Amino acid sequence: PSPRLLIVDISNVDEPAKRISDLADVCEPGTGVIVTGEHNDIILYRELKAAGVFEYFFKPLLGALVSRACNAVLTGNMEQRALRTGRLVFTLGVRGGCGATTIASRLAWHLAQARKRRVAFLDLDLKTGDAALQFDVSPHHALREALEHPERIDELFLERGVIRVTERLDVLASEEPLDYVANYSEDALLALLDRLLHSYRYVFVDLTSFDAAHLQRVLHMPSLCLLVSDGSLASARDVARWRTLIG
Repeated sequence: PSPRLLIVDISNVDEPAKRISDLADVCEPGTGVIVTGEHNDIILYRELKAAGVFEYFFKPLLGALVSRACNAVLTGNMEQRALRTGRLVFTLGVRGGCGATTIASRLAWHLAQARKRRVAFLDLDLKTGDAALQFDVSPHHALREALEHPERIDELFLERGVIRVTERLDVLASEEPLDYVANYSEDALLALLDRLLHSYRYVFVDLTSFDAAHLQRVLHMPSLCLLVSDGSLASARDVARWRTLIG
């Protein structure tokens, strides 16, 4: 697992901002990174902060400042939180049965198994979603409880509520009765995503077109949205309509 605190020296390193960005891809979002180097460069400082670095110090180092920053990371009393969180990916089938869940589940599996990233997969079709079937796991009611009672969402809830597929891939999925009427607010989903993005490197959200139409704030979060269609003229029309709606 990634450490809570990581100190990196970029002295004599070519393209340090790119190297730190590459490092961010293999660190969990909760890792506090402190970088040391030789140059007092404001452009480099901004690039490192944009990559999620907690602080950058140039040499000669002042022990008191470095100790204070390390203590802030280790105790969780950081005055300036790291900007980096996990990456959010939406998959939206513009028409039913076009394979959005299949594409999303294969991508999540590849990132977890081949790329060794921690991945969460969230299936928002609470009644007829088949992500759990594709991963060969049994769904339960934790996702419904998280959406209906967002005040319960904490690290312990997620640890017990997620369905472990592999060491690096977890799923949140439900199989509610067909007459179940989803009753959750967009704020509840935003709270759940915020918690997941601070715990996983990638968070996949499989959306139905019905749900997506009512989740405009969610869809406008910093993310990648994959619009999946078949080869029909109606699907081509709906792709254009969704691109207009999302922007």
